[in-house]
Amino acid sequence: MAETFLVALDFVAYLSLTLAYLVFAYYHLAPKYGPRNMLVYISMCSLGGSVLVIACKAYAPHWRPLARSTVPGRVDALEMPGCPRSESVTAASASHCA
Repeated sequence: MAETFLVALDFVAYLSLTLAYLVFAYYHLAPKYGPRNMLVYISMCSLGGSVLVIACKAYAPHWRPLARSTVPGRVDALEMPGCPRSESVTAASASHCA
């Protein structure tokens, strides 16, 4: 799924335009307008963060198995007896399980 999403035309176009703006803003807008206007830096951080969020959502299914416990003797919150088998169960919310 992540492979097909990351090569989709929509994502590639968004990534290309975002990276082009970031390079333009870093080399042209930030030196000229950055000392007077904080909006240049805010826009750069926001656009960079939006690309990171989209990429993380695309790779999340691949990282999920790594989040499970691999240490012997350690009980994972997703595998505790008596708890509902749900992806949304965390260690803090699993304390009420039998």
